[in-house]
Amino acid sequence: MTGEGIDYLNPAFRNADGSTRILSIWDQNVLPEELPTEEIRDRYRELLRDFWHEGILTGEDQGQEVERRFFPDENQEKVVRYGRVYSKEEIDRALQSDNPLNLVPVTDSNGHGTRVARIAAGSLAFQGDTAQYQDQRLDEDLGAAPEASLVIVKLKEAKQYLKDFYQIREGAVCFQESDLLCAIDFLERFALEQDVPMVMGIALGTNQGDHSGRSPLGNTLKRLSWEVGFAMVGGTGNEGDKRHHYRGKTSISESYKDVEIRVAEQTKGFTLEIWGEIPTVYTVEIVSPLGERIPRLPIRQNQSERFQFIFEGTDLSIDFRLVSMMEGAELIFMRFQNPSSGIWKIRVYGSGTRNGIFDMWLPMTEFMEGDTYFLEPDPDVTLTEPFCAEDAFCVGAYDAITNAANSSSGRGYNRLGIVKPDVAAAEDSFGSSGASALAVGAAALLMEWGIIRGNDTLMDGIKIKNYFILGAQRSGLGEYPNTVWGYGELNIYETLRALQIR
Repeated sequence: MTGEGIDYLNPAFRNADGSTRILSIWDQNVLPEELPTEEIRDRYRELLRDFWHEGILTGEDQGQEVERRFFPDENQEKVVRYGRVYSKEEIDRALQSDNPLNLVPVTDSNGHGTRVARIAAGSLAFQGDTAQYQDQRLDEDLGAAPEASLVIVKLKEAKQYLKDFYQIREGAVCFQESDLLCAIDFLERFALEQDVPMVMGIALGTNQGDHSGRSPLGNTLKRLSWEVGFAMVGGTGNEGDKRHHYRGKTSISESYKDVEIRVAEQTKGFTLEIWGEIPTVYTVEIVSPLGERIPRLPIRQNQSERFQFIFEGTDLSIDFRLVSMMEGAELIFMRFQNPSSGIWKIRVYGSGTRNGIFDMWLPMTEFMEGDTYFLEPDPDVTLTEPFCAEDAFCVGAYDAITNAANSSSGRGYNRLGIVKPDVAAAEDSFGSSGASALAVGAAALLMEWGIIRGNDTLMDGIKIKNYFILGAQRSGLGEYPNTVWGYGELNIYETLRALQIR
């Protein structure tokens, strides 16, 4: 599991004897000043200056053990470049101490990571002192895979200059794609070293990217989905009803579309991405709420332009990528600073000899100030990256009480028309994260049946996804697959019946 961290003291993650079910925690947030000695801190800084030099700091906090592990020899597995890895033994020692956080200072600042882990793999086995957790309904929150072991990565928050560049709302929790890629690499290496199958749950998402799954992160999910013993599971996000997506079409007879965006008052800034598939080439013209106009801009590969709206006091920068590096599609990236409130009009021109389709996305709700949205939004293709990737297991959300689709759950398909979500899972007031956590636990059970119990020793993420599609429940009231439910409701019992398990 990757995300905000975990409350490892929670009884949901402990065995009956009080020991932890967490095999390892990598806290990426540990800084050089928090490491044990001045000599080690100096060497740590040297490693940070050399990005390609790998090292690990784990185990005991002093002496030759730290030095040996921090500077591994040729025969030792190289695991992490930064942060601090805590082993199961260290966590167990912390649980037995009077001040556990002094030994393993890993926490979950907002409770999100802990709740996701509880839904996926919470247990009722530990019957010790649970008084401080009574408000969490421990007796009701048995996880989907209560005997599964856990490996946790607590991601470090994105650097401030990146938050500033992308106009991320102050106080919003966000992470860097590079750190998430490192987390996935760490988890993959851990599973291979321990020779165990692993289901990776990623309860994170973004509106950045072309929503085709062809980003570096999307390609990583795709690769691991084909590896025996691995499955990548995540949700569609909660952008389904936020009006942050627009889809437009241009043709020879209608060469442009006017797209209107309502910007809330006191918005400090936001970004906007326009993605189009070649050979149609798109250009833009911008009109402010007071009528100031930036005329149609010619596009050149890797061109950047900056503009100022005199009366509004708004600064606008536009970057053009005629063919983006990984996605192979055209990108127009717009960055508004101090935008005036009201209706902004973006006129999108398409040039070429064929009909063209373009998509526009505003940032996720959590990253924006105020209620900024498209006046004519498209509720489809509102699932978030990275689980637009074709082979990763993508899960939508429906209300566990009413059995109705959750309106906030992101909708498919992905931008290229590949079916996403694959299925939908139940959630109880926790949105897409709750549904994906349930699917993580279900996938772990199926992985146990296949690899641990020897029923399908070549099981991978593709098989798990297809097995769940095979057993998905369909209401009969509509066509499947569709953009809301995918191939139907996740149902592990029906999946096992479909596999004729006796």
